Amino acid sequence: MSVHLLFAAADLSPRQVTPLQKLALMKIADSADDQTRISTPTLQRIASWAGVSENQADEIVCELAESGLLAVDRHEDEVSYQVFPDGVPPLRHT
Repeated sequence: MSVHLLFAAADLSPRQVTPLQKLALMKIADSADDQTRISTPTLQRIASWAGVSENQADEIVCELAESGLLAVDRHEDEVSYQVFPDGVPPLRHT
């Protein structure tokens, strides 16, 4: 569990992410390793946090990857995510 990454995701502005993207990113960040920033939640878990279907969650993950907030590594039966692959943004609010 990474509280720092969770707070960084929660602190993103509405210009950076939609509310659903923020919720999905917060779930992924919540279960990420502090050092590697890698997380492996299922689409079902992400969908549950965001209140969307698994298909919608998959679309949201793709959007987050396209925006550079998430790196997605798909292997045979497992998907891993790296939160903030280019570095954790500084918090706007303290």
